[in-house]
Amino acid sequence: MESDSALVITNPAANRGRCGAHVAALRSAHPATPNVRWIATERAGHATELATIAAQSGCRVVVAAGGDGTVNEIVNGLMTVPAAQRPALGLLPLGSGNDLAFNCGLLAAPASALQRALHGTPAALDAALIVDDAGRSRHYINVAGMLFDAAALMQAMRIQYLRGPLIYLVAVVRTILQNHFPTRITLLVDGETSQHTLLMLTVANGAREGGGFICAPQALPDDGWLDYVSVTEISRLQMLRLLPEFLRGTQGRFGSVQFKRGRTFEISADRAVPVHLDGELWADYAANVRHLRITLLPGALRLMR
Repeated sequence: MESDSALVITNPAANRGRCGAHVAALRSAHPATPNVRWIATERAGHATELATIAAQSGCRVVVAAGGDGTVNEIVNGLMTVPAAQRPALGLLPLGSGNDLAFNCGLLAAPASALQRALHGTPAALDAALIVDDAGRSRHYINVAGMLFDAAALMQAMRIQYLRGPLIYLVAVVRTILQNHFPTRITLLVDGETSQHTLLMLTVANGAREGGGFICAPQALPDDGWLDYVSVTEISRLQMLRLLPEFLRGTQGRFGSVQFKRGRTFEISADRAVPVHLDGELWADYAANVRHLRITLLPGALRLMR
């Protein structure tokens, strides 16, 4: 690739297969742009491979055409090269949730989103690095969701008959009814230790996740902070009561919901902690993850705005 080129990485499987149709319509309606390549992913992890090659080749911008999972894969490819060599990230939000685009104010019709992704102005965007007790590591850009959050994603992965944000809503209700497992957590935030019994724990770079849940209302993806959100041990009925509050971002008025900001987090648990990163399952219960370290990487990326 030439140094002034752009790569659009498309995920045909995103949004339960709808992304491929959107990309085809977009490309047929708009003539090819010089020095812009389009490549469709063929398997899990392929977007990371493509983004890595693009970054190493001096590509100017890499556009994620898909959902938040596609963005996460591309981010992990971009982060393999030094910051000075890292291409800018463009967003063409065609997934079911598109939470990062929402959090960055970049939701738009596909044609407008593509023009901005290719020709906008790059601005700093924070990222985060997570490492578990087995030494596995991965970057994320929006949300690391643990406990209830990840259990809800596992429920959503089983739902085949719905589309869009309704998937996550049904999954959350199922999780409240079936996965009510309080966990003892020791939390170290920027050197300060505390202990909790929690149902939910999220370390967020952006406010919204799950296609509509305002989990961390104060979180901004470029403010140099990560926002910790937790729900302490409460009944299933109380969890159901909190559901509409999380949809509005008003859950902070309940004493069972706690917020905290920080830049480094160490999390130790008395039982296996499931984890999702940007809506993609990273660790299920069988992985038996009990210790995590999360580190903010301020301004690690440049986002086309």
